Amino acid sequence: MKKHTRVLSLLMTLVLALGLLPMAAFAAYPKAYNVSFQLKDGTVIDEYDNVSYVSSVTVPTHLDVETWYCEALDMEVATGETVPADFGEDKNVVFVADRVLPESFTLNFCLPNGVEVDSAVLAPNNFMSFFTVPMVDDTSVNWAADDVTLTGGQTITGQDLDLDYVWYEKNPVLNFDVTSEAVYPDAFTVKFIDNNGDLVREQTVGARNFFTPVTVPAGTWFCPRQNAVVGEGDYITGQTLDLDYTWYSYHPVVEFHAN
Repeated sequence: MKKHTRVLSLLMTLVLALGLLPMAAFAAYPKAYNVSFQLKDGTVIDEYDNVSYVSSVTVPTHLDVETWYCEALDMEVATGETVPADFGEDKNVVFVADRVLPESFTLNFCLPNGVEVDSAVLAPNNFMSFFTVPMVDDTSVNWAADDVTLTGGQTITGQDLDLDYVWYEKNPVLNFDVTSEAVYPDAFTVKFIDNNGDLVREQTVGARNFFTPVTVPAGTWFCPRQNAVVGEGDYITGQTLDLDYTWYSYHPVVEFHAN
């Protein structure tokens, strides 16, 4: 009888232990989670704090991103999807946006005064279509748009942009600004060009010479580089050009075209 009682006691202990194991494991799981949706560089797009395990989160929309991946959980979710917040043992859950393969790149290069120097559309799968990054005042300047940096005179293709950076848009538009510091020129060569493309007048003036004006031919003339209009009789010197505008060369060629 004692033997049977002992066996029964052991069986009851075993049953209780087996019953408590799932409860203990469940108790070890967080009751709430901190869920974050980020880009590969750590930029947070959206986050949920203290989300109950019986609740859910909605995957955010960001540009053209379609899917997000959590490496710790080996779990992929889709943009706009509602995901149950039962994420297991780790309280902090991070989903990272999957990159998008662009279809085209639009590049715009503008000066600080708003003048567009150049633009281009490049296809990421065409490594045979080359584009030369524009120079300014015949000088190699640095350009930046978001995380992309380029140098004047550099030759690139759409494939270079596709492989060297992470994208979240199908058709990124990159507006480049000059990041190089401007300089104070020593002199200017000023040219006046008529509607036929013929040179009407050319004159070199010192940048600090206030007493020797530029002789403006008859009519009005437009300088695309500076978005400036001058006319016959205007008193313009090298000092005027030096102080009123931004330059990146120590001897710029300033072209005025018949307006």
